[in-house]
Amino acid sequence: MNAPSQVQWPEGPVCLPTMGTRGQRIRQVRDAMGLSQQAFGERLGVEKAAVWNWEHDQVDSLRSDNLIAMERVSGFSAAWIETGKGPERVIAEDQALYNVSQGPDVRPVPLISWVQAGAWEEAVDNFRPGEGEKSVWTTRRTGPRSYALRVIGDSMENPAGRPTYPAGSIIIVDPEKQAENLSAVVVRLVNSKEATFKQLIVQGGERHLKPLNPRYPIMPLDEAAMLCGVVVQTIMDED
Repeated sequence: MNAPSQVQWPEGPVCLPTMGTRGQRIRQVRDAMGLSQQAFGERLGVEKAAVWNWEHDQVDSLRSDNLIAMERVSGFSAAWIETGKGPERVIAEDQALYNVSQGPDVRPVPLISWVQAGAWEEAVDNFRPGEGEKSVWTTRRTGPRSYALRVIGDSMENPAGRPTYPAGSIIIVDPEKQAENLSAVVVRLVNSKEATFKQLIVQGGERHLKPLNPRYPIMPLDEAAMLCGVVVQTIMDED
């Protein structure tokens, strides 16, 4: 499997191009946050069907409270979402007005590489924040060195249900979080770019990496390997 080309993480805030309709702008905001229609609706206190209608321009006008809620949870200006004009982002002083509102904070982390959820595969870079494809929004409180990876392969797809990490989903990884038994971890061989994503099993002083898909074998955690972080959130589309 060919690894994707390495790209540079742009400095400064994400600036999305203006789209032609309000629905397209709402979809842009949701994509920038890395949320499904269901998850985005839950953040706003509306049904998934409402988000679908908004994104497909099936409503003539949006209630002001919905626009303000989008601004509060995303940081994108309600005026820009509605009209496509003016600054995309609210300034820090304006955003502070919403800090007392309900709902978790969101912040971007870089999508820096890819990881094969199968056998050991070559990763593009060395998991350093600051280089990546784009930003992914997380609602988890994580360390400043956190990053995101897109899962490739099916060895972490759990046929029994949750936890599961299907191909195409995005995992938020915190390298400062302590790994424990049953933690989902990203591991890389020392002095190599070969990496994998598995569940850590600690028993009797021995450590193994377990795929959640039983079609793949459990493998011992080589001493010449380093933990690159613990998965703290999974983002996937449900539509």
